Amino acid sequence: MLFVLAALADPPSELPTGTVGGTLASGAVPPSDCELVVLRREMPAYPKAAKKQHLGEERCLAKVLIGNDGVPFEVTASECSEAFHPALQDALMRWRWAPPECEGESVKGQTTIGVTFKASGRPPKPKE
Repeated sequence: MLFVLAALADPPSELPTGTVGGTLASGAVPPSDCELVVLRREMPAYPKAAKKQHLGEERCLAKVLIGNDGVPFEVTASECSEAFHPALQDALMRWRWAPPECEGESVKGQTTIGVTFKASGRPPKPKE
């Protein structure tokens, strides 16, 4: 079973707990007790390759597949220059979630996270 979460436009200031919604692998809408809870996040640094290309601020989306142990096993970056992909993928592979469950059953999860890279040296802001 796969639980899907959509990206939020604006994350809360504290650690997000995800949202309820999306679809299960069967196509059914998941019940309200299905959610992904972020336990640890690590934000990527602005990549040197992007600095060399003078890319400035750029927003990336990342589709993250999460195992039933809460550990991501695949991160796919999109909608930004490829110079940002490795930094985004490496950082998101170090995120950890509480083991996903839906109706008491262990499931795999999927979420989309938006990250805005800023050349100012400040860490990017996640949008989950």
